Amino acid sequence: MKRAQAAALFILGALLGAGLVNAVVGRQIDELMIQTQLLRTRLFELQKETEELREARRRQKYPLVESLEIRVRLREQGFASYELNAIRLAVEKRVSEWLQPLKGRELAGLEWEMIPRIIDGREVTAEGYTFRLQTNLVVISERLVVQVEAIPVPTRPRS
Repeated sequence: MKRAQAAALFILGALLGAGLVNAVVGRQIDELMIQTQLLRTRLFELQKETEELREARRRQKYPLVESLEIRVRLREQGFASYELNAIRLAVEKRVSEWLQPLKGRELAGLEWEMIPRIIDGREVTAEGYTFRLQTNLVVISERLVVQVEAIPVPTRPRS
């Protein structure tokens, strides 16, 4: 008899525990489903708003500089491929930082002569080398394209 009571209490405890867990987890699942639905609705609204803004920008009388594309050429090609990639990345990053204020400006009011003045003669250090920059090409459109040549600066021997 004691075994039957113990088994009955065990089964009763398991059922009560399962019911309690089901209630708690069910509530959490309901909350997560509501949050997911709210986030999906918000995402849809933001996508719609983004599309409307893009369309308004297309209709705008004066196009804007939307993005920067920096192309880097190295005058000297005696670098290992990983050095070459690291150097290009460092130069692209610095030039992008310098030209970042041009993003969002109207193309009609953008003076292309200003861009070489910002870049030319500046020096960038990457992978232990110093490079002097020279602008070779500037294409002004919604994507501002700047081609820069990185010229190694000879290092002076230490005395």
